[in-house]
Amino acid sequence: MKKVHLKHIPMYILIAFLVASILFVFLSPVFIINKIQEDSKKPKDQREYIYKK
Repeated sequence: MKKVHLKHIPMYILIAFLVASILFVFLSPVFIINKIQEDSKKPKDQREYIYKK
């Protein structure tokens, strides 16, 4: 019985990787937007992100 369970470990690793990458794709823009909003509240000379037009 254990051999059958061990056989599926690569599939579990693949599923975990896919779930983690999907979460990353959907959650990273939220954190990036929050960081930019916090940065925009600082004075212009102290900002980390510099926008050139």
